[in-house]
Amino acid sequence: MRPSLRKLWMTISIKRKIGIFAAMVILIMALSASFNVWITNVSLGSFGGILNDNSRCNDFQEALDQEIRAFEHYVRNADQESRDTYRVACVRTERCLWSLPSEYRRIGKERSARTWNIRNAYEGYKVYRDDVAEGNKTGSEFVDELYYVYKMQKEQKSIRKKQQCFLIFRILLWPFPSHL
Repeated sequence: MRPSLRKLWMTISIKRKIGIFAAMVILIMALSASFNVWITNVSLGSFGGILNDNSRCNDFQEALDQEIRAFEHYVRNADQESRDTYRVACVRTERCLWSLPSEYRRIGKERSARTWNIRNAYEGYKVYRDDVAEGNKTGSEFVDELYYVYKMQKEQKSIRKKQQCFLIFRILLWPFPSHL
């Protein structure tokens, strides 16, 4: 301590020194509590974002499964009710597809590439699906395209399962986002 500061300290009474010490302890505890609250908010905010992204991915998976079931039902029973159900399922799937997280800076290279892959695969699949659903083909050409659509649906499921595994992996590594 500097000589003048030391002299000042020696002139202060013990009661006042205890008061200064108590104030410092309270200040340190308040700063520590504030820091802990801030860390908790940052952590929960990040985790909440991951859960929100996973929810969107799950919604898309469910929507695509529903669309596939509605498509199969519509192909087998080409009535108005099954057509309406199929159309609603297609609209829901597309809405869920475009709500998937895709911001490159936020989700990273790997997830952005996977989302881009899913969107492009769906757009290609949609062309064949609509062609078959509209009945533009007949006979063996219809059957060939129908089985091609079924094959594409199976590939979409495979891509989605890989995406789902990646999201689970991301949750497991959540505290260490730099590893993704």
